[in-house]
Amino acid sequence: MKHLDINPLIAAVKNIELQEARTALDAYGGRCTFDSDNPPYVNHEGSCGPACSAVKQIRYSGKRREVVVEVWDGDNGGTLNLRASDLFPGSLQDVIEYM
Repeated sequence: MKHLDINPLIAAVKNIELQEARTALDAYGGRCTFDSDNPPYVNHEGSCGPACSAVKQIRYSGKRREVVVEVWDGDNGGTLNLRASDLFPGSLQDVIEYM
């Protein structure tokens, strides 16, 4: 059966989002923390399948300036650090729009 491979399209969208996130983070000095009463949410692969988590902050990490999204861990308390590549397409754009 023939099918359409959308993986290159997904990769392109995620790359565009990452470029936009870097531009936004540069404007905010490399870090942006969100109000806990009205945070953006991201969709990502959780331990038991797809998950939706409230974002605490987005920031650069390390010398390579990797984009990290810190989210509240609703299951275990505390926070989790997610790489931009861990997010489903469109999620990083939602965070950028909150900045």
